[in-house]
Amino acid sequence: MNSDTNGETASLQTRKNKTDYDSAWKEVIEGLFEPFTGFFFPDIHQDIDFSKGIEILDSELRDITPYGNVGKRYAGELVKVHLKDGSMACVWVFIHIEVQGKKEKKGLFPERAYIYNYRIYDKNIEKGVKVISVAILTDEDENYRPDEYLIQQWGFELRMKIPMMKIIDFKNKKELREKKPGSGKLIFIEFLLTKRDKRTIL
Repeated sequence: MNSDTNGETASLQTRKNKTDYDSAWKEVIEGLFEPFTGFFFPDIHQDIDFSKGIEILDSELRDITPYGNVGKRYAGELVKVHLKDGSMACVWVFIHIEVQGKKEKKGLFPERAYIYNYRIYDKNIEKGVKVISVAILTDEDENYRPDEYLIQQWGFELRMKIPMMKIIDFKNKKELREKKPGSGKLIFIEFLLTKRDKRTIL
């Protein structure tokens, strides 16, 4: 087998690994949404009334097409939830899973998050929905935390703050490593935390 064939085979395997990893995250969000939010976003989890169930809004998400020049691959889910306090009929939570080996050009991720949030909101504005975006990043740069989209000019200001978690936090920080699950439904999440390495994903 020549070097070109070896390179092509390795590239295909890498793409397959990445696709499998994306799919695994989507399975967690769809099938384990309650422990998923409890683990990564406890403040959000405590406000959701899980007794009323959740709804995965696949069809609404398929209608949203991103601009071609705003970034890399991601896995994402749009989930309809109800709040315990009944302050609004429901909230739509859009979860970005950015599956990439290194940080991208400054500003691209926040812009992409804003675009998705607005497009979902705009397409469903007559339903009176509120769209909340959160994110999980899988790159290896501890200092890369693009959690804000901001435009300021001539007194105009547009700002979107994005609740964000990074997988690397669960590897490098003692207090977060101790939070890693070890039993029950969260074992699958632990698997994803440990599987994110350069040999299998990048």
